[in-house]
Amino acid sequence: MNYINEVLGNHFFIKLFLIPSILGGIYISKNIIYKNQLNVNKYVAYLLYSSNFALWIFILKMLYIEINQVSEYGYLLSDVSLLFIAIAVDYFIVSSYQFIEFTVIPLLLGFCLFYAFSYGLNIKSIIFIGISLITFWLTLYVISKYKASLMDSMFNIALISFSIWFSDIMLSISKFPFNLIYSIGVFFKTFMILLFSKFLFSIISSIVEDYSKFKKYTYIDALTNVYNRRKFEEVMEEITESDRVKKYSLVIFDVDHFKEINDTFGHNSGDYVLREICYLVEKFLREVEENGQLFRYGGDEFFLIFRNRSGSEIKKVMDQIVRKISVARFNKDSYEINVTISAGISEIREGMNMEQAISYVDNNLYIAKSKGKNGSYYDKKNRDTEQIGSVKI
Repeated sequence: MNYINEVLGNHFFIKLFLIPSILGGIYISKNIIYKNQLNVNKYVAYLLYSSNFALWIFILKMLYIEINQVSEYGYLLSDVSLLFIAIAVDYFIVSSYQFIEFTVIPLLLGFCLFYAFSYGLNIKSIIFIGISLITFWLTLYVISKYKASLMDSMFNIALISFSIWFSDIMLSISKFPFNLIYSIGVFFKTFMILLFSKFLFSIISSIVEDYSKFKKYTYIDALTNVYNRRKFEEVMEEITESDRVKKYSLVIFDVDHFKEINDTFGHNSGDYVLREICYLVEKFLREVEENGQLFRYGGDEFFLIFRNRSGSEIKKVMDQIVRKISVARFNKDSYEINVTISAGISEIREGMNMEQAISYVDNNLYIAKSKGKNGSYYDKKNRDTEQIGSVKI
């Protein structure tokens, strides 16, 4: 029993069970940042995510110090192996996001400063700390890029365990003599926890896959593979109740003479046209880096939502989309089908509910139709002072 305790370290299982709580804190905080749209750009997102990550790992370190108040390795290097393992497990199981491979860097730099403050620096410690932290960061980089394939192989898990072991040993001997028992314990702990993470990763992957299927059936239109009416209504409700979206542009468009397409070429051709239009619209929005969300409302009627964009800006976008669709080639069963769309655009500000917004943009679509179709219409009048009536097309 004493030998096991010497290999694993004092209070190993208590410390081990703290790791899921800290990882849960990182995950919850990250999602609060995402859900509240605090990551307004990639630089702010990186600052928030890296600060959140460093804070929770710091809390974990403070808890370890409290549990193991007397350690032969000092308060800083004590339990570093468990901290490394916790960070690696987090990189394995959390969802990826932009710059995730760099999120740990502020934490590592902070560690270097604390090391210099606690133990001082000399040539030996600088070399070993540099080797340790660079090796550890490269390990995290590989995990962030290839975590799914790494988890498929026991050999890969062993390699990751060895890399984390090497990083920890380099850090340890920067200050203390090499200890065989400690070295065996680090590798054993690392490999054991990563094996458990493999099991956890498979469960999470299965849950994510099931959730994705559920989400697809609930929110995705089966024909066009874009968001459906239910999702549109939820997003509209979310936007109208949000304090962060001061304005947004709403677009409604439909296919000109869609009934004639169905009657002339058949309903399969009509379905084909709807799928191709959705493909062209989403492809164009990606190319011009517009964050518009596309929804099929019903039949040949679609909505687009552009957060924090003015109506005049989106009018230019829709003019390009209308033009692209009008010159696109729609070939189905040896037939070439001429397809055009008409669109109504509105800039919606605070105080207008979903029914009013839909009614207003619906009226603008009616005007676009009355002007000859194959075009878009945007009314620049002040929506806040105008009474809007519902117009059916």
